[in-house]
Amino acid sequence: MRWNRLAAAAGIAYVLLAFVEFFGPSFPQTNDSAGVLDAYFVAHRSWLLAAVVVQGLGNAIWIVFLCGLALLVRRAGSAAAASVTLVGGALNIAISLTGLASIAALSFRIAGSGQPGATMAFFQLAAMTLVLSNFLLALMAAAVASAPLSHWF
Repeated sequence: MRWNRLAAAAGIAYVLLAFVEFFGPSFPQTNDSAGVLDAYFVAHRSWLLAAVVVQGLGNAIWIVFLCGLALLVRRAGSAAAASVTLVGGALNIAISLTGLASIAALSFRIAGSGQPGATMAFFQLAAMTLVLSNFLLALMAAAVASAPLSHWF
C-alpha cells in the first residue's frame, strides 16, 4: 500500500511540475527563421536552463509514477500490459531527455555562437523528440487501458 501512495504522489507532483512552464516565455514556432530562434534562445537562456532542470526533475518523478503504474497493471493480471507500460514509459523518458539535452545545449552554448543554422537544427531536433515521446506516451496509455483495472481507475 505504501508504494501505491508514493506512486500516486509522484503522479500529482509530476503534473504540478509540468505547469511551471506556463509561467515562462512562450516557445518559438518550428517555422521561425534561424535568426529568430537564435535570438530567442539567447534572450531566454536562464529561464530555459532552469526549465530543463525542472523537467529533468520531473522525469525522475515520472519514473516513480511509472513503476507504480506498471506494478498496478501487473497486479491486475496483465503482465504484457505492464511490460508495455514500463518499456513505453522508459523510452518516453529517454527521448524526452534527448530533447531536454538539445534545449540545454542550445541555451548554454549553441545560441549566440554565430551559427543560427545550428540553433535551428537543434531546435527542430528538440521539437521532434516531443512528437516521438508523445507517441510512446500514447502507447503506454493504450497498454494501461487494455489492462483489467478497477472501474474507478
